[in-house]
Amino acid sequence: MLDGPPSSSARPPAWAWVAVAAALGLAAAVLVHAIATGDDGRFADEGYYVDYARFVAQRGLAGFPQLFERYLGDSQHWHFPNPLRLGYLAAGAAATALADDPFAALRGLSVAGHLGAVAVAWRLARRALGELDAVLAAWCVAFSPLLLFLGQRAMTESFTLLWTLLAALGFLHAARRPDALRLVLAGAAWAAAMLSRETSVLLALPFAACAGVAARRGGRGVAARLAALLVVPPLLVGLLQAWAAGGPSNLARMARIVVESPATNEYARMYGSGPWYQYAVDLVALAPWVALLAVAGAAYAARDGAEPGSRAESRRFVLAVAAGSWIAFALFTKNVRYVAAVDALLRVLAVAALAELARPLPARAGAVVRCAVVIALCAGGVHTLHDVFLDRPLNDTTSTWILGGRRIVPLAD
Repeated sequence: MLDGPPSSSARPPAWAWVAVAAALGLAAAVLVHAIATGDDGRFADEGYYVDYARFVAQRGLAGFPQLFERYLGDSQHWHFPNPLRLGYLAAGAAATALADDPFAALRGLSVAGHLGAVAVAWRLARRALGELDAVLAAWCVAFSPLLLFLGQRAMTESFTLLWTLLAALGFLHAARRPDALRLVLAGAAWAAAMLSRETSVLLALPFAACAGVAARRGGRGVAARLAALLVVPPLLVGLLQAWAAGGPSNLARMARIVVESPATNEYARMYGSGPWYQYAVDLVALAPWVALLAVAGAAYAARDGAEPGSRAESRRFVLAVAAGSWIAFALFTKNVRYVAAVDALLRVLAVAALAELARPLPARAGAVVRCAVVIALCAGGVHTLHDVFLDRPLNDTTSTWILGGRRIVPLAD
């Protein structure tokens, strides 16, 4: 189940493709239903994204300097999404140009991001788990209540999640064999993540830690290539953002606003200034059984030996990226949607723990138990999506709203 070479060394069997396709189809149906029944949030952050996408669609990429000038010229904008997210806005502009309703276009982009992230999570899980457990991990990610909620909003998180998981997968491959193609693909995915949401640069922390381990094994040549992977993508993204902002001075000013504005943002101070374990509170409130299994999975990953190229090494990589991202994002304003990738990675570890716990059972009985548990977790995820998010007017994922939705603390309707 957990031992042996990575499953991705062979083509997935037909039944695995069918099972993952079923997860994608059911998740798409849930998202379409959520869009039809949920609050549209047009006057929250989504409104800014729609406005930006429409602006870029009308003026083309050459309109970015004007967009930055407009943002920088009015301090009222500084508490809302900024236009540094060039990749997301360009994709949003393309989607907007193809649809009559720009808001629906951006929600469709989030649906696509969620489904793509599930497919990438399956690919990543195949490096860390057996074939059946990789499929179960994909199901577990597909029906995360947090990720489903983000997958039907006109916001950047699902789109960013797709590129973040691709960057993690690419970095795992590059760390094992840093040839030119793998380095380029990993760097491109990370650059896309940073161009979807600028805080994705914080992935440098877990990536650097993993690169250090790989460099110690591979010597100077590997160290130099992985160092380039850590430096070149942020540098290229910075140059592109400087062009879009209308010059380095505007980019520096924008960066200062991004860093300093939470201190003057009443909403951020009230709802996002909790301790580092605020994310743990939110994730436990949303999916307690998954959180407990993820803790066990993290313990197993830390305990197991990690031969180069093994599934155990991949599980340690998943743990390192999840933990490093958690630490990096805990230093700033906290909203659990900022760590959507952590939620996805922890779900891979949760399925790994489930496989370990089922190890004493006969193979067929263990498979049945694992499938039954994951189906129950998925059903619970859909129930939580409705109970916490869709059955009340909610546009954000702060602790106050999540705990109120769970009826742990009082929350006025």
